[in-house]
Amino acid sequence: MRFDQEKALEIVSSPPVVWFILGLVLLFFAVVSIILVYHWRKYGSKSKHIAFAEIVYFPVALVFIGISVFALIMYSTL
Repeated sequence: MRFDQEKALEIVSSPPVVWFILGLVLLFFAVVSIILVYHWRKYGSKSKHIAFAEIVYFPVALVFIGISVFALIMYSTL
């Protein structure tokens, strides 16, 4: 049995598979974010560096998520 590389690439790059992968990435992001916020609140509540990290982390992450979703929407409509 021979591995058909073109067929595998076609399956992996299909929009439903890419949406599923993005969903898994966003789930991982949510879990990591919950852990980070917990640690920031519990162990670093008085630090200026932690306060700055909290202020920067979510807006930057939301921009990247928005760009990813927009790119995937554009890819799906091709």
